[in-house]
Amino acid sequence: MPTVKKSVAYRRRGAAATLTLNGAIGMFEAAAFHEGAQKALADTPASTVTVELAAADRLDLSAFQILHALRRDLAKNGRTAIIAAPTQRTLTDAEAAGVTL
Repeated sequence: MPTVKKSVAYRRRGAAATLTLNGAIGMFEAAAFHEGAQKALADTPASTVTVELAAADRLDLSAFQILHALRRDLAKNGRTAIIAAPTQRTLTDAEAAGVTL
């Protein structure tokens, strides 16, 4: 039976955490992304959270809203968000939405 890659995965090693997005992250995956962002926020030993976008095919406005809230809330608590390896498509989506990654 083939394995299905989760659209959102969270893991932490020491003080560094990674929130990995896979595929198209839109309104149907927003709940999973939100849940992963909440895990990152609650996981206070993680001083840095990297949002890995290399496998994200596209992001819609709901994903950008969650990403913005994650960055804001991490910064409020003296923690850092890093946006890593955005694809050209996610950069184009960001530009169309008026968002800076």
